[in-house]
Amino acid sequence: MLKSGNIAGVAQHPATGQKRISLTKEVLNNSKRISFIVTGKSKAKVISELLNGLPISKNYPASEIKPTDGIIDWMIDKEAAFYL
Repeated sequence: MLKSGNIAGVAQHPATGQKRISLTKEVLNNSKRISFIVTGKSKAKVISELLNGLPISKNYPASEIKPTDGIIDWMIDKEAAFYL
């Protein structure tokens, strides 16, 4: 997750190198509603680690999303929920 005084910035996926524009965690954590949409069995292990609060989940940027005055919605298909 990007850390700065900015609203957004360019981030690079660690495995693929794909560049993308991302909002900073500060902006996301000040949102009233944050929605994660997750599909596919390839995400199942990560979803299980995140939602069960396993120590390894701290390696994922999504673990830093903790709204100060808002809610998080998780929309997960059956395949992504495989280990839950």
